Amino acid sequence: MLTKRLPLTSAAIAATFCLAIVPAEAATFRVNPYLQQPTAEGMLVTWFTEADQAGTLTVTGPALANPLTFESAPVFQPLLSYTTAEKNQQIDGLAPSSWLMGDRNYKHAVSINGLSANTIYDYSVQVGDSIFASTFKTAPTRENWDNIRFIALSDSETEPLGRIQNRDWQSGPLALGSAERPSVENSQWADTFGVSGGRLRYALTETEGYATNLKIINSRNPDFLLMPGDLVQGGGYQPGWDEFFRHNAGELDSGLSEYPLIAALGNWENFGALNGGYGTDADGRFGPKFAATNFIFISTAPKTVRLSIKIIMVALTTAPLPFSRLIAPTVSQKTNAATTVAKDNPLKLAAETIPVLAPIPKITLPAKTTKLRAVLT
Repeated sequence: MLTKRLPLTSAAIAATFCLAIVPAEAATFRVNPYLQQPTAEGMLVTWFTEADQAGTLTVTGPALANPLTFESAPVFQPLLSYTTAEKNQQIDGLAPSSWLMGDRNYKHAVSINGLSANTIYDYSVQVGDSIFASTFKTAPTRENWDNIRFIALSDSETEPLGRIQNRDWQSGPLALGSAERPSVENSQWADTFGVSGGRLRYALTETEGYATNLKIINSRNPDFLLMPGDLVQGGGYQPGWDEFFRHNAGELDSGLSEYPLIAALGNWENFGALNGGYGTDADGRFGPKFAATNFIFISTAPKTVRLSIKIIMVALTTAPLPFSRLIAPTVSQKTNAATTVAKDNPLKLAAETIPVLAPIPKITLPAKTTKLRAVLT
């Protein structure tokens, strides 16, 4: 079975579904190959399977005389297995456990080096009878580049509940020329999509909205995707990660198979969700530590990031501030923009706003965390 990453046209989306979705018992890739840690000489390719079976990664390109071939060494990740709370979770509107996958996660990570800068390569990963094929582009060198195009997007906060939940429509300024918002009382909008906490709900479910944003992102052909935190609705909640990769390296789409992900730790990546939240669950797991460890396994965070996580964990045990405030990043609505940085004028950014479902509020770190922030940077 060959799964090919295709350009995002309507026909290609249909073709992707035909190629990628197979019966559960026949599926090989739990998570499609996705890209991380881009350099001018290489790329890190990671994927997950449910079976302890090595895979073969093959790279070809115009700068290679012969294909490069690598064999993966699958490593079982027990912390990514579903917890009792996750297996027993009930979500109104969804059949019990219908969102769960297999309960075993084998991680495959292959670091490719020795490639040419700013060059497009084809690659394929074969595990058993299944083959996944896509392309990636190496970064330019510091001395020889024209432009870099990246997209920054935060707060995807994926979870199975998002399949049926319409997130509340946060209050905020509307675009110039927009019609006024419908009333929260006695309006067709409120009657159709509902109200939450005195606010209207969006017309799309969280899953539909995120898929729509990703369709736009993928059409921009970014060099990389920057996600400054809150990828999932709880880093210690495996079904949240399943939903994230379902969108980014799975059955719905696989953009991260063509451009690398550069992710930062957010407060939700330190949240255990069903497994302890910011405290300790019934099995004795400390939610933030459990969640942050899962983030490291999935994002293959460099040692500097791991050190930062350890510093944050120490600070958590001594700081009187709420944990979510302690590590919240400073962001603004411009976080959601496709940005091209021009070499001849790097201080002038040509920003192209991407439609998003809600503005991101500006969050400022409390003064008491200034010292911690300095240590992390």
